[in-house]
Amino acid sequence: MLRGLPVCTKAAISGQGAWSRPTIPENGSMQRIWIANRAGQGASAGTSFRVSPPAAVFCVEYRGFSHSRTGILPMDFATIVGVVVVLIAAIGAILVGGDIGVFINIPSILIVVLGTFGATLVRISFGEFFGSFKIGLKSIIHSSPSPRELIEDAVQLANVARKEGILALENQTISEPFMQKGISLCIDGHPPETVERLLSKEIDLTIERHTKGVKMWASIGDYSPAFGMIGTLIGLVQMLSNMDDPKAIGPAMAVALLTTLYGALIANGFAIPISEKLKAVSEEERMLKDLVLEAISAIQSGINPRVMEQILLTYLPSNQRDSTLD
Repeated sequence: MLRGLPVCTKAAISGQGAWSRPTIPENGSMQRIWIANRAGQGASAGTSFRVSPPAAVFCVEYRGFSHSRTGILPMDFATIVGVVVVLIAAIGAILVGGDIGVFINIPSILIVVLGTFGATLVRISFGEFFGSFKIGLKSIIHSSPSPRELIEDAVQLANVARKEGILALENQTISEPFMQKGISLCIDGHPPETVERLLSKEIDLTIERHTKGVKMWASIGDYSPAFGMIGTLIGLVQMLSNMDDPKAIGPAMAVALLTTLYGALIANGFAIPISEKLKAVSEEERMLKDLVLEAISAIQSGINPRVMEQILLTYLPSNQRDSTLD
């Protein structure tokens, strides 16, 4: 949540359900904001916006009909910064030591890149291979609601359901799609075991798709150093087979070692870190979906909102477990 930031009130919202441009505060930098208006949901004129000062990460907090939600442009700048630092470190070291052209060798690049992709394709299908690149974008572009906000929303929904009945939730604004789906299943009258089975199945299949992407990037991290070594061995064989000119041995040896450099750089600078980031994103998504599933089950079972809140707060670190009902 964004605290102590300038507030832009009575924002001029136009074209709900599309990109809209609220009033820009004097000391804030406003980008385009997506105002969700799915199934009658979304912000309206007069919504209060809380805007961060100009920054690389643009944040806005808005308060809608009955829920508060923090919207953040779904960019993970840590991944971008990490990749840039890797490139700066490698290229900087090359430029300090000599000519960058010495480190560029097309055959070496082809051996490492094509060999790595070929070995990866042996392991998975074409669809999984190309789908894994799309999943890989989650290391850069992903958006997750905070657990605290999900708990606040769930407690509000539980209070409404307890006072007015489960059907009253049909008129509530729910911005989180998985929670919206679960509440819709409850409103439709499905028994608790059916709702839990459907939502659990969706969680499992989502994580399974993510796991395939993680394994593909991990495979690239495994195979690229191996093909770097293969390229080096090929270069050494070619060098040793032509030793008539001793002066040519040094340059030929340097070219042979380039494939090892390429393989190590691809694996340790990109593939392995991306696979680890995807694993962390997947684990976070599973935790949030489990939290929502727990909340849906509690709402449908009619558990006291305070008791439900205490159950959901166990998903937070101990120092963040202050009750939202206090």
